[in-house]
Amino acid sequence: MSNEKMSFKERIEDAKELGYGYGVNDLNFPKDTYRVLGSLLYDRIEGRQASNVYLYAVFENAYHEGKRDRTKVVSICAQDRPRFEMSYIRKAFETGRSWRRKSKDMAFIYDEKFSELMGQITLEAEKNWKWIEEIDTAMLDAWIAGFRYEGEETYGDDYSPKPRKIIACDRMRQLKRMYDLGDEPEGDEPYEKALSSFLEAAEKLERTGHGDLIGCLSCPGAWRGMGEESDERSGYSSCHRNCGEICKYIGLVCAKEKKELTEYYIVSEDEYWPLEEDLERYIDW
Repeated sequence: MSNEKMSFKERIEDAKELGYGYGVNDLNFPKDTYRVLGSLLYDRIEGRQASNVYLYAVFENAYHEGKRDRTKVVSICAQDRPRFEMSYIRKAFETGRSWRRKSKDMAFIYDEKFSELMGQITLEAEKNWKWIEEIDTAMLDAWIAGFRYEGEETYGDDYSPKPRKIIACDRMRQLKRMYDLGDEPEGDEPYEKALSSFLEAAEKLERTGHGDLIGCLSCPGAWRGMGEESDERSGYSSCHRNCGEICKYIGLVCAKEKKELTEYYIVSEDEYWPLEEDLERYIDW
């Protein structure tokens, strides 16, 4: 099979089998591992260096496993013992996989389990890590490799799925605060354009005798089904209104304004960032 068509999972299995074969047959550990693993490694242009490092680690670990399995008939010299602890590499790999299941962003710095593991590694660092210059580099590569692996397993060739849509509740609260304070739009910033739409919609609801629905213009319930809520502080859980019917009514009376508000409220996950003023108001730093 061409290496271009091989999945990461297949490359790992082949590297493991190859390494074990070297070890169990009592062959010397290859000086040029790159040539041995050549067909399993990713090309430079693919940008999978971390995955390649993990394949090297799998090969070397399997090699030592093969050497150990020869102990039934052949004694092993001290220098043939494993030079690193593969269990740590596996843990880093698994944390990368776990992170990928809940995020499309390769943000290892926010992975608490990985941070804890790195702290543990730092405390337990020992001579068994001679195989690579930096312990943290090995762990990071394993995490990235796990992230890539899970992406392939879950999403196929395209390991970065389309970002989710987010209902930006903070933007809703922002417009409601500005409305309550009597603020007027003064420029062309997105929030000011959205405020204009909010005020126009509120005026139309007042004119039609439904001023009591103005609060619904800043409630995620009216936009339910268009995306994931960005937080759990929307405060509408105790409301007993029929959001579906209200949403339809607002759409009839304020069609243009509702469309414009939707464009401001519903954002792509990878483009969403909480408003600073909202963070300062609700988060105890």
